[in-house]
Amino acid sequence: MSYFGGFVGKMKKLKSLLALLVLLASLFMFGALSSMAAPKFNANLNVNISSIKAGELVTAKAGVQNADPKESYQYKFVWSCNNWQKWGVINDFSSKSQVSLRPYTPGNYIIHVDIKDSKGNIITKSVPFKMDLGWDAKLSTSVPKRIIGETVSAKAGVTNPSNRMSYSYKFVWSCNNWQSWGVISDFSSKNNVSFTPKKQGNYVIYADIKDSLGNVVTKSSSFKMDLGWNASLSASVPSNKTGSTITAKANVTSSLENGNYKYKFVWSRNNWQSWGIISDFSSKNNVSFIPKNSGKYEIYADVKDKNGNILTRTSSFNIVTDWTAHNPTVNRTGSAPGSKVSITANPSKQLKGGQYKFVYSYNDWSEWGVIQNFSSNRYASFTPSKPGKYTVYTDIKDAYGNVNSSYNSFTIKGKLVALTFDDGPSNYTASILNTLNKYKVKGTFFVLGSNVPSHSAVIKQMHSQGHEIANHTYNHKNLTSLSASQINAEIQKTQNAVHKITGKYPVYLRPPYGAVNARVRANIKMPVVLWTKDTRDWQVRNADHVYRQAISNLKNGDIILFHDTHASTAKAIERIVPYLLKNGYYPVTISELMSQK
Repeated sequence: MSYFGGFVGKMKKLKSLLALLVLLASLFMFGALSSMAAPKFNANLNVNISSIKAGELVTAKAGVQNADPKESYQYKFVWSCNNWQKWGVINDFSSKSQVSLRPYTPGNYIIHVDIKDSKGNIITKSVPFKMDLGWDAKLSTSVPKRIIGETVSAKAGVTNPSNRMSYSYKFVWSCNNWQSWGVISDFSSKNNVSFTPKKQGNYVIYADIKDSLGNVVTKSSSFKMDLGWNASLSASVPSNKTGSTITAKANVTSSLENGNYKYKFVWSRNNWQSWGIISDFSSKNNVSFIPKNSGKYEIYADVKDKNGNILTRTSSFNIVTDWTAHNPTVNRTGSAPGSKVSITANPSKQLKGGQYKFVYSYNDWSEWGVIQNFSSNRYASFTPSKPGKYTVYTDIKDAYGNVNSSYNSFTIKGKLVALTFDDGPSNYTASILNTLNKYKVKGTFFVLGSNVPSHSAVIKQMHSQGHEIANHTYNHKNLTSLSASQINAEIQKTQNAVHKITGKYPVYLRPPYGAVNARVRANIKMPVVLWTKDTRDWQVRNADHVYRQAISNLKNGDIILFHDTHASTAKAIERIVPYLLKNGYYPVTISELMSQK
């Protein structure tokens, strides 16, 4: 206790208290050690089992070896089952050294005995043993034909029954892995039952056999029940044309005496896009109906027996219209733009309640329009305003909504020119766009990428009005003086700038000054477009001069160069476009011009 020496004053009382506690602890430990001395006797335990069947009497007797005549011994007996899942005290400490018990549940048992002398010394002994149920169950079923409606019988029994036991029986059925089930008979002394399956499927009968102690053994028996009948469907399609009468008949083959069958018929078209009930459940096994629309049809027959079991059979066939659409008749007053084109729709037969729609496309749908929507008028006309390839389509619809289509193509001839504009967009570009739009003609704009971001609204206008946007590099540098990487950068930056606004990349490139050499050609992956006529509007900024340069010596297929960066050019375009149209020239984009060559 010297390590308390560093404390002073008030700690002296604490030292005395601690010393007292140490003394008491020593006395306690001495007594405990004395009481924990090894017992001076030995013990044994004998278990006697007349039978290993549950419910049989088990006796256990404990004894003392090397017993001291002056000692008195006491005995405590405990049982446990299945690792102490169940347990109980047979007899608490007493002088009684023999006990008995009757286990009612099968399992792995242990009997434990604690033997204690007068000093409290205890020795424990244990003896394990196993108790079996002592009986088993059996189940038999009788299913002669295995057809629904037949009575199925089941009988359960007990093997090695105990005379001291009584047994009760419960029967349950299930079908198709418990999709349906039922209790045939609850626990009773009756060990045989019968029931009648009304649905086809895989059945199981379960028998729970319970003894008077509550122990249960389950047995099962499986079997399959069939309908005992089958169905077929035949459909007669004398013609696969709309309006034809289709007949359908369902037949039943059965081994049953009385099926009392009902029939339901349904049709569907094009994978249930449309459908209908021909006849609901009745005793009538044949029907007829008339398809009014073309398509792929299926007839369904649901055949139901008196127990509600249903078999479905189908028959498929195709129906087409009893008419077709011949190519429309096209009559033209001339072959030049502005000539009226008359169109006549031609169904293969006269249609009562027929409807007609007319559509045109220009140059493989680069442009298109509806000439006439569905109406009873099978004649229509329109006036092509520019040269190119036209196709007119007729959609003919009958009174039932069936549609057949046909088409006819023709070419409108004319002289084409391409109006191209370099170096923009600028503050004058919108004026040029308005003029082109006024006369419903198109142009091609070779834009500088550096001008695109600040004129995004004009770029959007070009795109929405159908003009062509092409690439004129980013900074208008002479490409022949640049390296390969610099050439690519000039082109790609403009491609990206246009795509960011329109969602499309330019197709054509015009090099600044028209300058190209072998290195430029090797690094350009786009078609290069130059010009056939230069107005030199950048040099002489006079509208009259630009007008005269544009129209002089004009030829079919000319590509005319302008710059949309000058007010004089915008003013000249207002005169140039109507002159071209009046003289049989039609302004088109570079793409449209190339498609005509």
